[in-house]
Amino acid sequence: MIPSKDGYFALYNNSDGHSIRSRPIIAWDDEGDALVVGSHGLKTAGSIAGFSGITRHAVPVVAAVPGGGWLVDCADEDGNSWTDRIVAWGIQADGTARPITTDPDGVTGDPTESVAKCRIYHPDTSAADEGRGWPAPAAASS
Repeated sequence: MIPSKDGYFALYNNSDGHSIRSRPIIAWDDEGDALVVGSHGLKTAGSIAGFSGITRHAVPVVAAVPGGGWLVDCADEDGNSWTDRIVAWGIQADGTARPITTDPDGVTGDPTESVAKCRIYHPDTSAADEGRGWPAPAAASS
C-alpha cells in the first residue's frame, strides 16, 4: 500500500444521479486501485456505489466558512439540471474559495466539478443581476 499525499479524490454520483461528491483517497493498493475510508475501514474507491472517477485538488483547503444561504444551479451534458445548497466555502491555501455541498449520506464535494454548466448565486439576487446565461431561479412547486 502506498499513501496518497497529492490531494487525489474519488468522485461519486449522488443518489439523485446528478450531483458529484468526493472522498479523499487515503492510499493506493498494490494493484494501483484507490483506497478511501468506508464504514469498516479502507475500501477500493470503485467498490462504492456511484463511483465515477478520480480527480486531483492541487491546492489544499485550509479553512471553511458557512455557506451563507448561497445556491448552485448545475446542468449535465444531457441537459438535466438541479440546484444544491452550498453548506460551506472551502478556503484554499492560495486564498480562493470553493463551494461545498453535501448529499443525504454526508458526503461532501465541490458541485462545480464534472458538470457541463453551473451558476452560483444568492437567493436575494435581484432580477437586474440575472441574465448571465441562466434564467432566474424557478419558484418552488408543491
